[in-house]
Amino acid sequence: YNTGNEAITLDIATQFKEEVLHLVDYNGLKIFTDTSEWAYQNGGAFKQSNNGSLRTCQPIVFGSICLYADQTGSQIRAMQYELQSDIFNSSIINQMTPSDLVWKPLAMAQYEDKTDNTGRHLFVLNTATTTNPQLAVCNFVPGNQATIWSRWTFPDITFNWLGNTYTTNLLVDIVDTKGYPIFM
Repeated sequence: YNTGNEAITLDIATQFKEEVLHLVDYNGLKIFTDTSEWAYQNGGAFKQSNNGSLRTCQPIVFGSICLYADQTGSQIRAMQYELQSDIFNSSIINQMTPSDLVWKPLAMAQYEDKTDNTGRHLFVLNTATTTNPQLAVCNFVPGNQATIWSRWTFPDITFNWLGNTYTTNLLVDIVDTKGYPIFM
């Protein structure tokens, strides 16, 4: 991957057409398509899994792993490097029924509490199975490798503007930043 002029050109040997959806700099270039995940290493692209990535949700680097929503939108997956097999393996991090926590995510963000050491927090904004977007929060507790999930619902608000009535959910987006995530 070319750092000199911000341009890249690479070939991916696939058996059928794949659409590149996301590029992530995570221990080198990772390529997320509609049907697979690829790692670009040593001048070539190597397929890592056949899960595919959800178009509407940008993957994020979360500590030492890269998190992404699979193509079904029902699973958040963790891509991480495995030294023994020399691949970036993909595993599910929400083991419950998909609609319990994650459904067609719109955005993800993270926060690490370095002051009180309460863990790393993953925020997933869902399209949800109702009309209200839902927020799923996962707390990765340090030391015991526990992952604690919770789900939050936010009310709709109705407002008038220029004589028209609009209804929207109180939470419509999350922006991942280097510090605190921004909730909108």
